[in-house]
Amino acid sequence: MEPAERVAMALELKESDRVPTGASLIHEPIAREIIGKLRKNWDIELWNKLGIDVKWCSPGSSYPPEILEETQTYTISKNEFGEIWKTVRMERYNYEFSTTAVIQPAMKNIDDLDNLRFPDPFDPKRYEYIKFLLNETQFGLVCNSASPVERAFAIRGQVDFLMDMITNEKFAKKLLRRITNFYIEQMRILDELGVCAICIADDIAGNNGLLFSPEMFRHLVLPCYEMMVKSVRCPVIFHSDGNTLGILDDLVRIGIRGLWTIEKHLGMDLSKLKQKYGKRICLIGDIDVHNLRYGNEETITSEVRQSIKICAPGGGYILAPSNTITPDIPAINVIYMYKAAEKYGHY
Repeated sequence: MEPAERVAMALELKESDRVPTGASLIHEPIAREIIGKLRKNWDIELWNKLGIDVKWCSPGSSYPPEILEETQTYTISKNEFGEIWKTVRMERYNYEFSTTAVIQPAMKNIDDLDNLRFPDPFDPKRYEYIKFLLNETQFGLVCNSASPVERAFAIRGQVDFLMDMITNEKFAKKLLRRITNFYIEQMRILDELGVCAICIADDIAGNNGLLFSPEMFRHLVLPCYEMMVKSVRCPVIFHSDGNTLGILDDLVRIGIRGLWTIEKHLGMDLSKLKQKYGKRICLIGDIDVHNLRYGNEETITSEVRQSIKICAPGGGYILAPSNTITPDIPAINVIYMYKAAEKYGHY
């Protein structure tokens, strides 16, 4: 069975030949240890080597960011939404990587909303890499294509937008709807291209719950999610780091078909999730990155076997780490995880 078929069956809550596997991002140092020299499209080689079924991808940009300032240690640039970002380069674990943050939102005040310009969602350049993956690989593509709250944070500023949600609901709703309309057009194109699923990837939760009240989520954010779910035929899944237990009933009600990232150490009990939601949504990404970072073959294999035992029956499970595979995670532990999934994940 091809990876895309395996992923599609999991999202349909059906058993296939084995539990499909996934990963959102594996950093370059890990890849070098596993496959050696990194060639063009090394991620495809790595995914094939590890037997990973799900390939996470995102639409590209219509044009490259405008570089405003650049030094040896940082770059300041303006992206296609008009946001100004600072990218700081640093080295850890013998690997140069970068971290980015918005230093100037696209909007200086709420009166700028009517003049706000969005990229062209119909620009073919945005989908070139996704078309390549669809034509040249057999992965089940999950496209991260919609982040309405995170985009609002970047356009307006996180603190300002959180205040807007309380003090200027009319404006907050209007901005979210404009962002949502842009993402809907993008999602429709991805749906027509034939991706396995589209992901609403909105980091709206922390260790103890949402960044704002569940009531505010239901009033302002959930209607946007529902519009996006209803705009496409393919499954739509949801991703947020943190504890999202307080809104899972809402997400299921509007038709979300999968939950990517289950942080068990934050109280997201896998057995309870399977029992309550296992016949309604696909559970994805619960293998604890802390175990991958500090564990060994025995602890990693044990966790993989336990997760498969809980979640695999009846389908609706994709085994994946609970976060990205960062350079401080031993490459051998990544191999242990996927080997254990292959060994114990057959139906």
